[in-house]
Amino acid sequence: MHLPLLLLLRVAFAEAPFTLRAIPGASGAPGVDWAGLPAGTAELLLWAEAADGAVWWTAWAILPGAGPLPAGARPAQAPPLQGLNASGGVGWAVPCGTPLTLHAWALGRRLGVPPLSPPPELLARALPTRLAAASTALPPQPCAGP
Repeated sequence: MHLPLLLLLRVAFAEAPFTLRAIPGASGAPGVDWAGLPAGTAELLLWAEAADGAVWWTAWAILPGAGPLPAGARPAQAPPLQGLNASGGVGWAVPCGTPLTLHAWALGRRLGVPPLSPPPELLARALPTRLAAASTALPPQPCAGP
């Protein structure tokens, strides 16, 4: 029986503790839960980035009171909206063995960016409204067994 790895990660987020709970799924994006967002947070923006700067997942339009983002979110599900990844596809697509950094921004207003947006456009639109930010490491992505 394979149990999902559960990581409880605490990082400083603004002046209050921001708690991220990442739950890697069998495939697809990890589940993410949060607490302690700064007052005025209108939306969360998440993205997973490799050490070489490749962005393998983006998710936004996540309302702070919406509850946890389930593991394995697919592009057809909204929220979250998901953008293009480093391979040119949509949603979570990470080469096996790749360690990632999960970034989270609390935004002071809704982005209004459509699905399939590329990461540079997202980050450029989000930066002026960013209230707080946090980053944490995710374990290397599992490879399919024999």
